[in-house]
Amino acid sequence: MTTTEDHNPLRTNRAVGLLVVLVLLCWAFLLAGAGMGMSISKMSYPGIVGHRTGDAPMMDMPVAGPGPMRVLGMWWGMMLAMMLPGIWTHLPPDTQAGRLPVWRLASHIAGYSVAWLGFSIAATGVQYGLVSVGLLDPMKLWSTNLILSAALLVCAGAYQFLPTKRQSLESCRNMKGATPSFFAGLSYGRTCLIATTPMMGLLFVGGVMNIYWIVGLTIVVTVEKSLPSPGWFSTVAGASLLAAAGWLLASTI
Repeated sequence: MTTTEDHNPLRTNRAVGLLVVLVLLCWAFLLAGAGMGMSISKMSYPGIVGHRTGDAPMMDMPVAGPGPMRVLGMWWGMMLAMMLPGIWTHLPPDTQAGRLPVWRLASHIAGYSVAWLGFSIAATGVQYGLVSVGLLDPMKLWSTNLILSAALLVCAGAYQFLPTKRQSLESCRNMKGATPSFFAGLSYGRTCLIATTPMMGLLFVGGVMNIYWIVGLTIVVTVEKSLPSPGWFSTVAGASLLAAAGWLLASTI
C-alpha cells in the first residue's frame, strides 16, 4: 500500500540532492587539481599529445611528486566524478520517486564507491609502474610511448565488440529493479567495472588529469549505460577507437 509518506516530495528532493551534491563535490575536487598540487588546465590538451611534447602546455614542476595516497585520492575522486552521474538512471523507479529512505540510497552509493576504490588502487599501481619504466610522463601523466597509446586504443576499441561488454551492459539494465543497498551498489559497481575498465585505461593515453579526455569519457560511458539499446553506440565507439589507433600509427610513417 502506498502512503502519503511514500510520495513525500521532501524525501525525493533529499535523494536527488544527495547525488547532485556528491557529484558536484567530486567535480570541484577534480577541477581544483584533485590534491595533486598542479593546475588541471596545464595538464589538459585536446587530442593525443604525449608524442609531440612541443605542442603541450608548459607547467611548473613541483618540488616533489605527490605520494601514493594523494594519487589514490585523485583516482578515486576522478572515478566518482565520472561514474556517479550515470547511477541515477539505474536505480529502481521507487527510489527515483523518493519512496525509499535517503539512507538506503546513501548506502547504495557507498557500495558503488567501494567498487571504484578497488579500481583506483589498481590504477594507482599501474600509474607508478608506467612512470617507473618511462612510459608515462611523470608530470603530465600521459603516455610517452606510441606503441602503448595505440595498444590501449586497440584494446578499448576491440573490447566494445566482445560479448563480455554487451553482457555487462545488459546486467546494468537488469539491476534496475534491485532494492538499493550497500551490496547492491557494490554489485552494480563491479558490473560497471567490467563494462568500462578498458575505456578508463584511455586516461593513460590522453592524460590522467586531462579534462578534455575526462569529460569526453564521462559522456561516452554515461550515454552508453543510459541507452535502452546501446549496441549501435558501442559499435560506433569501438570503431572510432580502432580508427584512432590506426591514425596514430600512420601519423608516424
